[in-house]
Amino acid sequence: MAGRIPEQFIDQLVSRVDIVDVIGNRVQLKKAGQNYQACCPFHNEKTPSFVVSPNKQIYKCFGCGVSGSAIKFLMEYDNMEFREVIEELAKSAGMELPDLQQGYTKPKVSSDLYEITEFCSKFFQKSLRDNGGQNNGGQNNGSENIAVHYLKQRDVSGEVAALFAIGYAPPGWDNITSQLRSQQKELIECGMAIEKESGGCYDRFRDRLMFPIRDRRGRTIAFGGRVMSDELPKYLNSPETPIFHKGRELYGLYEAIQHSRHLENILVVEGYMDVVALAQFDINNAVATLGTSTSKDHIERIFKHTEEVVFCFDGDKAGKAAAWRALENTLFAMQKGRQAKFLFVDEGDDPDTMVRRIGTEQFKALIKSAQPLSHFLFYTLLTDCDIGTLDGRSRFLEKCKPLLQQIPKGSYLDLLLEELSKLTHLKLGDADKLKSLLFSSNKKQDSQPVKAKSVGNDQQKSPIRSAIAFMMHKPSLAAYITDPDIYQSLNLPGGDLFVEMIKYLHANPNAHMGLILEHWRGSEYGSALAKLATFDHMIPDEGIEAEFNGTLGQLNSALATYEITMLERKMHQGDITLEEQQRWQQLISQR
Repeated sequence: MAGRIPEQFIDQLVSRVDIVDVIGNRVQLKKAGQNYQACCPFHNEKTPSFVVSPNKQIYKCFGCGVSGSAIKFLMEYDNMEFREVIEELAKSAGMELPDLQQGYTKPKVSSDLYEITEFCSKFFQKSLRDNGGQNNGGQNNGSENIAVHYLKQRDVSGEVAALFAIGYAPPGWDNITSQLRSQQKELIECGMAIEKESGGCYDRFRDRLMFPIRDRRGRTIAFGGRVMSDELPKYLNSPETPIFHKGRELYGLYEAIQHSRHLENILVVEGYMDVVALAQFDINNAVATLGTSTSKDHIERIFKHTEEVVFCFDGDKAGKAAAWRALENTLFAMQKGRQAKFLFVDEGDDPDTMVRRIGTEQFKALIKSAQPLSHFLFYTLLTDCDIGTLDGRSRFLEKCKPLLQQIPKGSYLDLLLEELSKLTHLKLGDADKLKSLLFSSNKKQDSQPVKAKSVGNDQQKSPIRSAIAFMMHKPSLAAYITDPDIYQSLNLPGGDLFVEMIKYLHANPNAHMGLILEHWRGSEYGSALAKLATFDHMIPDEGIEAEFNGTLGQLNSALATYEITMLERKMHQGDITLEEQQRWQQLISQR
């Protein structure tokens, strides 16, 4: 449910923090009766519809529908991972995160590593301002500022350079190491220095333009260094370290989010300078992978901030291959209105040179008209399949099958199958037959989380659903039920959760709605409970107890009916005891 961090610790943490303080430190809240209001930080609006409840310890936007606990808010607003949120909240609450529990080991990352990388970033920026390469062996006559001159040649303004914290690593082997002699071990650990065989270390980056790589929280975690000559390697990146994993991070993502929290789309390009040059031309939504292919981790991170990703690669063979790898790693995420598009720049161009040549408006128009994933997928596979023949269509379908099986079930997959049926000249309406053909052996696609669904919208008027919703709004109601296990025999949809929640509230009598949501966050019941948390039962607070008792009466009636049925079955089989006969008579007389 709550991952490998102990649930008990998370429950204690959520009980200590106040959601009003957590959100109030990031969003300007105004008191409105018992609650607080603000314009929603997750969508654009002029009239406040975002409500924070100190009693229930949850937030809810009646405009876009987002809701949750303090932990979920930080994950969505600050784009933090679950463990990062727990660590930050624990620190603010004066609680120490357990080092080892249920297989979870707290990452042994010294805060010194972040301090060192930030020190290096500031040093490189100062170096760019102060000399920028004036004294690098006479390469520029000792008078011209080579790094600044290079940036000016690339039309990068001082404002954009400052936005991306671009700096310069001067020539020399110990510009950094000489200033941090007592922290050589940490310098090596965070990738800023290389260990010598004879002992000691030397600077990794020398005479290069420096591009800091920042995480979602704006912390400098690594660097990319670019030469300003024909020297190789052209780019030198930080190695993998405890605070930097290149397969997860995206250069420019932090800056894009700072520019706008509501990104229409994110443009994925190949290099640092592409990101910087596009920003110079007022295209502030570009990111770049760090010398790797676009991974599934990259895709997940992108879709946390937008519903549309546009991959922008060179139009040559290598660019098409990189785009295809990106497509393969995007298929798993194509759901819930998400879109992926592909834009290929002209031969001999890259995004940097192309935007200079055609200008901002035309480049934005190209982004808008980029080809959708479906077009790139099908027409790439069609290149060596003659769908004018039966054999060609069969070959085409077989090539499509493993790719389409990666896409989650839903409207996007259905639309792809409709398009595929047209391409293969199937009759209108034969998409269902195509689905059966492609997914007949794919049992995973057909599996559904039955229990989670059982307390969702399909059971809106069920007593179980109502009882769970009432207990979420008023947890003290669970005290009315002394033996929750008796309801297991009903075998009703949501019954397992009903029993679990009663037991949880018995063990945690001071729990509030935020704590309940966090306890089941990430479980099969999580999304259904989130809906119940904001369910409008149209009952004033003072009437919830009476409604709950009425609902409980319905459940007890169903329980009595079930027990009568079981006893009568025993009676017909001649297997009933005297005590059971008396119990049957008692139940019948009460009806």
